[in-house]
Amino acid sequence: MHARLLFDTSILERQIEELKDCIRNFSADSAFPGEFANKIERLFSDIDLGETVSTVCADGAVDVRQRLRFGADFERLLIALRTGELDG
Repeated sequence: MHARLLFDTSILERQIEELKDCIRNFSADSAFPGEFANKIERLFSDIDLGETVSTVCADGAVDVRQRLRFGADFERLLIALRTGELDG
């Protein structure tokens, strides 16, 4: 028997789209502080492992599917973008 490890990135993809929308809607008269790039980079080290689902396939293999999503840093960044308070 062998196993395949699969990563479900659908939640990450939705979160990235949400982040892109917030960046597009960010006040045009506001400038992104220099710290903004660091906040984006920090997201990639704050990925949570969500639900894990295992399935036995017809060929006898076991598929282990792990859902991935951004953690609390993502939520804080969205709030900062929405309120225009990126300094903190």
